[in-house]
Amino acid sequence: MNDVSASTKVLDALHDLVHAYRSHMRAEMHRHDDRLNRSSVRCLLFVGHEPLCTHKALMEFLHADKAQIARTLSEMEDNGWIERVPHPDDRRSRRLKLSERGQTLFTTMQAARAQVGERMLQGVPEAQRTALATQMQQMLTSLNESGTPAAPAASACASSER
Repeated sequence: MNDVSASTKVLDALHDLVHAYRSHMRAEMHRHDDRLNRSSVRCLLFVGHEPLCTHKALMEFLHADKAQIARTLSEMEDNGWIERVPHPDDRRSRRLKLSERGQTLFTTMQAARAQVGERMLQGVPEAQRTALATQMQQMLTSLNESGTPAAPAASACASSER
């Protein structure tokens, strides 16, 4: 019998949990507006919590590149969910805010996210929820402190094929 380490069990459970959470959130997104996608919901939630944020702040929060953010914001603006307003201190810059339709969608998606979260944590006592959040934050900190893994160099790939 193949013994599976505790670390492997944690990683497998985390993978399955993330997959299930995303599936439930995807269903909620499409139930409310089939134009929603993961990127637009993440932007919607950020701008809803950080009104009049900049593109740069959004980009840093989402760890996304400028082109990806520009595409998502353009789609969101076309859908009437966000508005770009002039920055009072920098005429070249724009800030983001939710439109009335975007504010309604933000409230709806916040509630949907909370419902999915409650279903996910059903039966887990508050003390264990708090401990889990602390443990997950420690895991994230440990991974971030270990540095970003480097992409394999072209020569390393070529030498491994020989």
